[in-house]
Amino acid sequence: MVPRARPAAGRGDVSIGVSVRPSIDGADHAPRRTAVAREKHRNGRTNGALPSAPDFGREEIARLLEVAVRRRVEPGRPVLVEGQPAEGLVLVVSGRLAVHRPVPDGSSVFLYELKSGQVCAASLLAALTGRRLPLSLSARTVSDVAVVDAGVIRLRFENDASFRKAALELLARRLEMLLLDLEQVTAWSREARLCDLLLARGPVVRASHRELARELGCSREWISRLLGALQAEGLVSCGYERIEVRDADRLAERLAASRTGPLGSGESLRSDS
Repeated sequence: MVPRARPAAGRGDVSIGVSVRPSIDGADHAPRRTAVAREKHRNGRTNGALPSAPDFGREEIARLLEVAVRRRVEPGRPVLVEGQPAEGLVLVVSGRLAVHRPVPDGSSVFLYELKSGQVCAASLLAALTGRRLPLSLSARTVSDVAVVDAGVIRLRFENDASFRKAALELLARRLEMLLLDLEQVTAWSREARLCDLLLARGPVVRASHRELARELGCSREWISRLLGALQAEGLVSCGYERIEVRDADRLAERLAASRTGPLGSGESLRSDS
């Protein structure tokens, strides 16, 4: 049996916003509906337990947990460090882990979040290839983490067709997600990404301006200016580490109008100077 995970401690965290892609006929999907759908696909879980559709099937997770080393990780503590050899595959039993990549100035770029039942794809890839880790992983909340030795993972991959298929599907999903996020970074204005994030995580987003700035790759001052403008228009209301979406339909319209890139609407708000 797969043990039920404890509910994650602490308040909710905010992930990178989600993409809205054009349909085959060229018409855009409704931004709010698409944002929420992808957020559910990425982060779906139930009351802190393993989600109904984790990265691996429940039977596979049970087999991995039988041979895994479990450890409790406190918030802010590292699980994996970029540039080091991988101990093995990392599975989140409960809690939340942040996947990020350090940059030369000593800070880091947030990539995405792992929740209960999800596997760190970078740890899987490093375990299979013997390459050093390309990114870092740290706890956002008190987390129960399982690590399966790299040698065990390589043997399973070589000898178990079902595990091999599940592992390749996991790597494909993570690649698709990162490509969608790259699309946002390169083609969307920061205003559009903030609007999309609010729609995906709303109606109430519990995060500080500093946290939002770090996850969107901009300054805290810029976040404060744009949220102030959105609040003045009646689209959101802001409190201490709390943002409430007041008019989702108009915010979705703002997203559609501002997601055309650096030359889109709201240009005066996108300067960090």
